[in-house]
Amino acid sequence: MDYKSDLKIDKGNLDSEFERQPTLYMQYSEEVNKKQQELDDKKLANEVLEADLYFKASDQTWDKKPTVADLANWVKRNPERVKSIEEYNSLKHELNNLKSAVSSFEQKKDSLKGLKDLWNGGYWSEVGKSDSDNTRIRRKKTDE
Repeated sequence: MDYKSDLKIDKGNLDSEFERQPTLYMQYSEEVNKKQQELDDKKLANEVLEADLYFKASDQTWDKKPTVADLANWVKRNPERVKSIEEYNSLKHELNNLKSAVSSFEQKKDSLKGLKDLWNGGYWSEVGKSDSDNTRIRRKKTDE
């Protein structure tokens, strides 16, 4: 999914933009839900991993009887746990980006409504040639 291109508005095809908007919004909302599920699953997996690591830590050979802090530090420094936490943080970052994209689609909806109102109000009096972005050139209607 390329949210940056999906958020662009083709002012020359407002009808198509209005038709696409609900579908895109739903697709990105579904992705947020999937990513949230992944994040929740990873959080649970991290908790299970941490519990397993505490058992491993207590089975280690220690020079002296380990304190609770010794066990906690051993678990925190464990490379498997560190990697798992990094994966969790990455998923969280992806989820936050998707949530921002969904919010941006709300903004796009509002922008489309505004453009529709401009169109209905005669803001574009004539259609010019397409510019390099493949959007129509706006020519503000002037009163004579």
